[in-house]
Amino acid sequence: HCRVKRIDDDPFPTRKFADLVWEQRFKEIPKTPLLLEYFKMNMAYPGIRRKALLFLCFKEMDNLFVVAGLVLQLYMVDLLTDFQVSPDGKNAEDVLLQVYLLSILTVFGVTCRAWIERLKVDTRCAGECRKLLQINIVRKFLNYEASVRSSLREADIIMAITRDCPNLVHCGFILPFDLIQEISLIVFLLIFQVWNSEQMAGLGSDRGVNFMGFVFPAIMFPACMIIFLKLRFGLVARSHLRLDVETNMLSRYIESVVSNVKLILGYRKRNPTVAGAERGIGSLNGSICDKDLINVTNLSFGPLLAAICFMTYVLYAGERCLDGRLTVGQILCHVDALTLTAHAWNTAYTCCLDMQGATPPLESLIRYMNFPIDIGRRLTNSHLNQETTMLERERARVALQNGKKNGEASQVYAADLIPIKLVDLTYSHSFSESSNIGRRLQSLVAKDGLLSARTGFLTVLLESVLSMLGQESFENPALPSTTGSQNVGESDGFGPWNLEVNQGTQVALVGIHGDGKSTCLRLIGEMILASTGQCFVPAHLQIHFVAQEPIFFDTTLYDNLIYGFDAAHRHGEDASLERVLEICDLFGVPEHVQEVIRGEEHMKMEMSMSEKAMLHLIRAFVANAEILVMEKPTLFFSDERARMVLQAFRKHVTERGLCVRDGPGGHARRPRTLVYTASRFAGTDAADAVYLITRKAAKKIATSEVRSSHLR
Repeated sequence: HCRVKRIDDDPFPTRKFADLVWEQRFKEIPKTPLLLEYFKMNMAYPGIRRKALLFLCFKEMDNLFVVAGLVLQLYMVDLLTDFQVSPDGKNAEDVLLQVYLLSILTVFGVTCRAWIERLKVDTRCAGECRKLLQINIVRKFLNYEASVRSSLREADIIMAITRDCPNLVHCGFILPFDLIQEISLIVFLLIFQVWNSEQMAGLGSDRGVNFMGFVFPAIMFPACMIIFLKLRFGLVARSHLRLDVETNMLSRYIESVVSNVKLILGYRKRNPTVAGAERGIGSLNGSICDKDLINVTNLSFGPLLAAICFMTYVLYAGERCLDGRLTVGQILCHVDALTLTAHAWNTAYTCCLDMQGATPPLESLIRYMNFPIDIGRRLTNSHLNQETTMLERERARVALQNGKKNGEASQVYAADLIPIKLVDLTYSHSFSESSNIGRRLQSLVAKDGLLSARTGFLTVLLESVLSMLGQESFENPALPSTTGSQNVGESDGFGPWNLEVNQGTQVALVGIHGDGKSTCLRLIGEMILASTGQCFVPAHLQIHFVAQEPIFFDTTLYDNLIYGFDAAHRHGEDASLERVLEICDLFGVPEHVQEVIRGEEHMKMEMSMSEKAMLHLIRAFVANAEILVMEKPTLFFSDERARMVLQAFRKHVTERGLCVRDGPGGHARRPRTLVYTASRFAGTDAADAVYLITRKAAKKIATSEVRSSHLR
């Protein structure tokens, strides 16, 4: 099996508004066509389309059972009243038997409707749509350009996945099917009214009564609701928008509190922090109450209008019933049909109101799904590296053959002679428009009045807030530009850098603070992509990047340490607990920490920074990639501990992996290469080569040339 990635420039959810999306002119995108395009996008997926059509079929079956219940009710009431008025010549037992049969059919219909409701849920149509969006948000986030990803916050992605995706699927895809169901039910009920009118006309009943029963649900009721809906549209949209804004702002405030709790406690800011949270929660609750008041008013209009129509029809039809032109069963049946029709119109009206709630999350997700990604550039680099690898391999074969003739070759494979290279590599830092966030959001508030004055408690966060929402103008000021990042001036660029790292060596990068040694390291580790030039890593080698700050998942410590293995190899010998503990011994991990590794508890114990940093490094050596790129790996250690760690580094390079079961220095394994930024002289002394990184060049120097200013 192979995995295929299709890369195109199609924006989410359609190419129809591609120019407006790429230019961020979201306020110019018409809302109704945009929702329609999202609906069509979902229906384009065969799995979703099949489930959606099945879902719709179940809804129409439910409508048929509703109409069938009305027919049974009409027949049953007329049967009993007719027998009571004129019992002559009729067998009471036959009438009772028919009543029993009708009762059984009625119960059967109700049971079938309950079964259909279960089947509708079991189609899992909504779940499939949510999964499609949520998985793609995660996939997009992992492939964003570095400048975009760095400008987003944890709360932004969490809210997009847990709130915006479900809201969009419910309001933008499921509710249209509910609307179709209610409209089709109204059509069925009107057909039933017409049919019943013809039946009654044949019995001498008044057609006018049935005409009134047709006019009210078919014309008067929808006309009044459409007018009311049009008048309330703007107010409803603004209430959804205001609630989304304040929800996002509060979530970011809480995230800041959780992330910076040590700073808050250290500066004795408990009370101001709690006060800020209290104001934010009060502001959010105020918006919720405002939205609820609007919803109550909206939802009260339908029943009120239905009551007016119902009473008008009863007064009009009751007079004819007293004249004998309408039976009790007929008027009851008409009243039930009118009630069901009014309820259906009210539900359709509610669906239209709720569907307005799809616009803010859709606009938010449009931004997240259309941020610039680097897959295309990575694919281009991958193809270039593959071509370069083939050329370098041919050269290495020639060099290997010449070495064998001279008795100098020590490596078995020509591929092991291919070096890692930076060729005329340049990089310019990119910045999003986040520096203008505060001014843009404040101007939006002043201009459109979209935010309540209660949101003032988060003024300090305006320059970092990313409000993931649409609005009537949908000018979202807090999200990075989808048109790409802007490069700064030449003075902020790095390079061109040229350096070469042989496989099976240990290389240290040094340089004055701010001259780009960490940037160079990230380029080698493929964490960021170069502006120009080539970062060549042989295509057959696996490379891992180890960041400076220790990072752990909320799982067992052992699972954290074998994170570098995929699922197929997590139960292999290289990922065994015994090997992990052996590597821990090489790094000098304390016994109490090794006991935690052996246990099943999650990462909840308090550890020192040096212990965390050590485990952070060990995870990389357990994974045993051919190339390890590490950011200041000995920064958090004492001199003695750093020497032990550097000895483990050398052992890893010499033996081509730590504690690997096929024996030390196994020639069947690829050489192991280490590249790191040094933070002490011991790190440069232990290296096979040292490169001095400046803003404009990478120069190979001797260890004696390293200065303390190069290690900062």
